[in-house]
Amino acid sequence: MEEIDDDEITGEWARSTSNMVLSEKVNKEISECLQLIKTAVKSNKMELFHFSKIEHLTKISLEKRGFFVKISDDQRDGYTVRISW
Repeated sequence: MEEIDDDEITGEWARSTSNMVLSEKVNKEISECLQLIKTAVKSNKMELFHFSKIEHLTKISLEKRGFFVKISDDQRDGYTVRISW
């Protein structure tokens, strides 16, 4: 992200910068999940549990690829993402 002077900060700049950062984060999360899926498939599994928070857009992207994604957040287990196929 490039440095910007305070007097040049606009709503448009904030929106586009935020979208760019979110897009990079989602792409990284998707890549991590796909790597976990490949590892699980090689172990003849039909699901995996990922103990890391993911963005809603990551969940939507995985669901569009045909995966079932369930997100849980409880006091005992913490944040858990279950991905199955």
